[in-house]
Amino acid sequence: MKKEDENKIIGDKIYRLRISRNYDRMTFAELLKVSERTIRRWETGKSKVRESNILKICLLFDISIAYFIKKEKGNDIHDK
Repeated sequence: MKKEDENKIIGDKIYRLRISRNYDRMTFAELLKVSERTIRRWETGKSKVRESNILKICLLFDISIAYFIKKEKGNDIHDK
C-alpha cells in the first residue's frame, strides 16, 4: 500500500472520530494543540500524522492504537 493511501485511510478515521463527537476542526485542533490546517491536511491525507498525535487522539477518544494500525476503512472505533 502506498504511503498516500495509508495517509488517506488514517485521515478518514480521524475525520470520522472528530465528527462522532461533533467537534469542528478548530475545537479538535485546540484539544490536540495543533493548527486547524494540520487537521485538514490529516483528514485529506495530504500529511502524515505523527505517532505522538495518534496517541493523543487515542487518549482523547479512549480507543486502541489498533484502530489506526489496521489498514482498512470502517474499523469499529471501539476495537480494543
